[in-house]
Amino acid sequence: MRKNRITAFLTALAICCAAVPAVSAEDTDKTGFLASLGLANSDLSLQSWQSKVQIDEGQNTMKVTLPADSKGNKGVMNGIGLLVIDLSDCYFEVGDVSVDKVLIDGKELDFDSGKMIFGADNGTDNDDYRIELFSVFGASAAEPPFDAENITVNDSVEVTFTVTRGGNGGSAKNICGNVISGRKTNSSQPMKGYEVTAKLSSDPDAEIYANTGLIDDNFSLTLERGIYDITFSSEGYVTREFNEFRIGKKERPDEFQDMALCKCGDVSGDNKINVTDISLVAGYVKQIKPFADDYQTKVADVNRDGKVNVADITAIAAHVKGLRKIF
Repeated sequence: MRKNRITAFLTALAICCAAVPAVSAEDTDKTGFLASLGLANSDLSLQSWQSKVQIDEGQNTMKVTLPADSKGNKGVMNGIGLLVIDLSDCYFEVGDVSVDKVLIDGKELDFDSGKMIFGADNGTDNDDYRIELFSVFGASAAEPPFDAENITVNDSVEVTFTVTRGGNGGSAKNICGNVISGRKTNSSQPMKGYEVTAKLSSDPDAEIYANTGLIDDNFSLTLERGIYDITFSSEGYVTREFNEFRIGKKERPDEFQDMALCKCGDVSGDNKINVTDISLVAGYVKQIKPFADDYQTKVADVNRDGKVNVADITAIAAHVKGLRKIF
């Protein structure tokens, strides 16, 4: 049921956005934003959107009015299921954000802004920044900032909010994942004794955030919204790097689930170095079959000269024959 409701919401949003003239972020000035204010009841049967309005940096007010039927009669919204502001294509540029006032049919609403979610996940893979005043689909549902269920809207909702540019700010999140040895095969095993570090890409002298809350193969990093260089390393394994990785919406980025580390020369990722690895490197060198990604190329470069060639085939073969160890 929850999945169906989320799908219905996303579909309604897509239809709403398609109905307005396309406006790109390039059409705003350096301090402006494109903002959309959305209101819906809990089952999404009644909703209203003010979509992609150009606003300025600083304090702004947006308003949505309940839709009317062909006779001009408006429906009554009994309970708010969704009240959000989406700022288009600026997730990593937004600085300070606050919700200053909310009016329901002209009457000021009491709310706890500390329970609103700034930079919320809106369920889509984009660069929008969501101000989640409340959403039954979001993190604010657990601790609502106001009594959304018992609010009645007869005409309109008006929100006054302040937003500035600045970037890399906002509340920190626990970014979670897990590490396995070898690629996703039957021989993959949870890793222990590895290290995860993160550093702001824009500042080479910035503080390094090391893994915290490490339990077996699971890890968590407490990071603010920003762009980071993140590394995964373990003794005897090839270090994996994610440069300029955007941390923000997702607490469990897909890239960090079953994040694989391989030993040098274990090109197949089966936790063994054998003839299969020789064949894979030979196929790459002969341009018969490319590697799956840059990390596999790095694992195949056993002599660390920045190239994968016959020298690496020779080194892996010597390791397999027991003549000379790679590590």
